[in-house]
Amino acid sequence: MKILTLCLATLLTTALLTGCAEPPPPAAEPAPSNQEMPPGFLDEPPAPPTSSTQVLSGGTLVTDGIIEDSVVVLNDGKLVSWGKRGEVEMPNDSVGFDLRGKWITPGTWEDATTGNLPLNGALQPGDVANFLILREPPPFDQLEESDLGGRVTQGELELFDSPAD
Repeated sequence: MKILTLCLATLLTTALLTGCAEPPPPAAEPAPSNQEMPPGFLDEPPAPPTSSTQVLSGGTLVTDGIIEDSVVVLNDGKLVSWGKRGEVEMPNDSVGFDLRGKWITPGTWEDATTGNLPLNGALQPGDVANFLILREPPPFDQLEESDLGGRVTQGELELFDSPAD
């Protein structure tokens, strides 16, 4: 009986002491932050990069030869340089366009329809950029408009999503 009384007294004392303790202080409010928060999914997307230099990369360039995995650098609508990737300097502020799997040839659609594509070493730095971007290897004598994957006309780049564009 003594043990039972001693256990009850210990439990009662513990309960009384716990009930008399001061409640913990309230959690402190987080300090306001001056850091910008990352954009949320409801925010407007950021503006695309802008530069006067465009790089067409990865396509097969057909001029007086065939350059696979090529790079064509345009600045302000004019041809700057071209060649194999890794051999052509590309400015850091350029905007790149991935043309892997496409064929790039100098000229306009009018050149293609009249059979006058400038393929034989006609490219010169500083020329106004005119290129056809084809979806398939070029059968130059049978080009149809549905073969176009895009074009650069007077330095203005236009890429097409599908043959219906």
